[in-house]
Amino acid sequence: MTRGKITAATLMMGATMLTTGCASTMEAVGADTVKKQGCLIGTAGGALAGAAIGSQVDNGSTRNILIGAGIGAAAGYFAGCNYGQLIENRRAQYANNADFYEAQIQNASLEATQLEADNASLQQDISTAKTVVARLETETMSEDQKKELAKKTLAANKKALSEYNKRTTKIGQEIELQETLLVEMKSTEGQSEKATKLQKQIDEMKTRNAELTANIEVLTAQNDQIGGFL
Repeated sequence: MTRGKITAATLMMGATMLTTGCASTMEAVGADTVKKQGCLIGTAGGALAGAAIGSQVDNGSTRNILIGAGIGAAAGYFAGCNYGQLIENRRAQYANNADFYEAQIQNASLEATQLEADNASLQQDISTAKTVVARLETETMSEDQKKELAKKTLAANKKALSEYNKRTTKIGQEIELQETLLVEMKSTEGQSEKATKLQKQIDEMKTRNAELTANIEVLTAQNDQIGGFL
């Protein structure tokens, strides 16, 4: 059997064993369905991600793949269970699932819209930083004046980057939560209109969050340039 076949077989067997074990544990303690789904999704996803990382270590030995899968599964289990509990906490605020689903679709839509505004704001910060870099490189200023301008710009940018990084982390968590909810919706309603709407908003959040991450990298690089004038 080739290494590729061994790896594939190992991944499938590991993920199956981990999710089966997790399901048995959750059933034994009487966990609610959504929390159980969150745990299962987190365990399986973490196992696969960990195994993929393990396959890159020491030429992808079976031992490292299994170690990676185990570590990933543990991390994914706790993250997934947490998302399941967060969903239940939100659900408790609504009279029924129909209202809850509609509210989450609306929430995802609002997050996507806010991300658009975040990106517009960050683009403005990038434009301002670009202007500052040009001034530092071309204008006739004393060294003290350049340092003062660089210091002032860096302070503002670092504060902004801190907020943008918090934002993209928060959105990443919201996406994970909404994807866990989407699994529930599809399991109870199939590919319903609500599930289709939520999927669309999740995809929109992913696209805009990726854009925000890319813009953060641009501003970070500009900060490095500006820092060179201190």
